[in-house]
Amino acid sequence: MIAIIGVLVGLLLPAVQQAREAARRASCTNKLRQLALACHNFADANKRFPAAHTLATSGNTDYPSDSWFVQIMPYLELQDAYDVIQTQPVGWWRRNNATISAVIDQHFEEVRCPSALRLDPPTRTQETFKASWGGASGSYSDYAGCAGVSNSWGGGSNDVAMGGNMGAMRIVEGVRFQDITDGTTSMILLGETSGQPDPASSQSDPEAAVRSLISTTNHIWNTPKEVARYSSVKMKSGSELGFNSDHEGIVLFAMTDGSVKALSEDIGFNHHGFGNANNNAARAAYDSDAARGVYQKLCHRADGNPAGL
Repeated sequence: MIAIIGVLVGLLLPAVQQAREAARRASCTNKLRQLALACHNFADANKRFPAAHTLATSGNTDYPSDSWFVQIMPYLELQDAYDVIQTQPVGWWRRNNATISAVIDQHFEEVRCPSALRLDPPTRTQETFKASWGGASGSYSDYAGCAGVSNSWGGGSNDVAMGGNMGAMRIVEGVRFQDITDGTTSMILLGETSGQPDPASSQSDPEAAVRSLISTTNHIWNTPKEVARYSSVKMKSGSELGFNSDHEGIVLFAMTDGSVKALSEDIGFNHHGFGNANNNAARAAYDSDAARGVYQKLCHRADGNPAGL
């Protein structure tokens, strides 16, 4: 009798686990849809999508300011948190501001995938960024914006960086609808960033390394890896520069038309990158390269090679 019960439990357990994962995936899909809707409401009000991060000017100096998540807080019923952040002075280390930290270090369910490993405590600073940014605090997110092809674009100035980030969330200045010439159904807006870390990573906290931060940012050029990801890195590689997921076989993405797609981790991947956004000839050759993977085309808003799904 006991043996029979054991067999039945063994048969039922996978089905129960699959049902639970299906529910978690549905919840994750809904969260991405709500984030995309908030981005659309932001765009309706500002005539452009939120930037990966903005700049704030004080005197003659531009300082990094709000991440995309902070920008859409008012459209997620988080107006009070947004208002507190906006009352604080700008500066290079704005994220270390105690008042902002008290707001941003909380647990935001809006950016948590139910399937993702929960860090303990949930507000634990990501060590990979803590080491780089002098101990700056910040709660993690399981979703990030799509900055485009490669983080190597835009190393010279803000203008270069803005020109090189060909995703739906470039740094500094948000993308307008008319900038997405390949069509909103063929352009990734947001994607998942949880998942298994790269086993070769030297990060002291590899589980956190694959996630992103929802906090205000503090460095102009290197910041996008905290709030956005790139198509130069294959999905589920466990890299902090690429999209990752704890859903088996797929990564969930919100497109710029507001829909949510489950993309196979085996989607066509063929990245022919370059490192200078000022090189117009190289840029034109990249944009016209039809041999690039479907994934790369979905992460580029205006290369003339829209990809259908």
